Amino acid sequence: MIASEYNNFLFRAFPELENRIPHLPLVNVPTPVEKMNSMGERLGARNLWVKRDDLTARPYGGNKPRKLEFIIADALTKSADAILTFGGIGTNHGLATTIYGAKNNLRSLLVLYPQPVTEHVRQNLLLMHHFSAEMRLAGTYPGAALMAYQWTRQERRSGRKVYLLPPGGSSIIGALGYISAALELAAQVSEGVVPCPDYIFVPAGTCGTVAGLLGGLHLAGLPTKVVAVRVTMKLAANKIVAIKLCRNAVMFLKKKGAKIPAQGISSDKLIFLHNYYGGGYGRATPQGLDAIDLIKSTEGLTLESTYTGKTAAAMIDFINKRAKHDEVYLFWNTFNSQDMTEYLRDASVDDLPAAFKQYYQ
Repeated sequence: MIASEYNNFLFRAFPELENRIPHLPLVNVPTPVEKMNSMGERLGARNLWVKRDDLTARPYGGNKPRKLEFIIADALTKSADAILTFGGIGTNHGLATTIYGAKNNLRSLLVLYPQPVTEHVRQNLLLMHHFSAEMRLAGTYPGAALMAYQWTRQERRSGRKVYLLPPGGSSIIGALGYISAALELAAQVSEGVVPCPDYIFVPAGTCGTVAGLLGGLHLAGLPTKVVAVRVTMKLAANKIVAIKLCRNAVMFLKKKGAKIPAQGISSDKLIFLHNYYGGGYGRATPQGLDAIDLIKSTEGLTLESTYTGKTAAAMIDFINKRAKHDEVYLFWNTFNSQDMTEYLRDASVDDLPAAFKQYYQ
């Protein structure tokens, strides 16, 4: 990769932004792009690749550290004492926020709501508590949003500065992480590391990753289409939500002084797939589980059933239905693959807040 004074590809592309947008380096850039030869052979796809964002950072990888590079920097610039956010009881976003928030002396306040309980969910709960998250349990997603608002008010009345963060880190600031990631991919294409993808497959939860990729590909001038696979309720994950966040993030960059092309974001570059949700957030699907097993057996990659397994299932179906198998497909792996075993050894169910012990019975 070409050497640069900038450790973030947003600033490599737009150096005029470096001192105008707070940024905290967390991600080891660039993450690898690898050809999935065995998987591609099974599917008859000669150009199947994976972007290894499971390796973004240590001790915890996946897609969240890219967003948190900008989010935590923004929170610190605003003199926040804590970051308050919400999600399911197994939220990867909540865990990553807790880990990297603690490294920067920020309390993490998490409002969590029930989701199907898997071993991954149980581990994340233990890890969030181990890394000192303050956790409260709500009954539903709307209930969690209300509780987050009330908790924020309580903290602020006590004189503490709380940075309120949407689920998944899917704010304008968070989306900058994946604008930068798309520019990173464009650099890898330019250097011949990977051919320009025709399609990128990515989970659509709260749409921050989707919106950022779409915006970054636009700024890079790549013709690639983003295939977003919905893994949560349609109200939160749809084309309108993603396009709006994308346009707002690009407009934010322009207002900060980025020299951006005049043409707007095309919604034609975004394909939303809704048939892989499985009827509930975190609910495993047979197709998703089969896809997890196939990628594990062919490429040795570990996925999970809430996000990446469903996305892989959608990609497999998409490729199988295509007449042109010489197209370039890229699976963007957003799951953390860093081993958290050493931290789990020190985590105990007995230490959890009482409300969360029910998930271990």
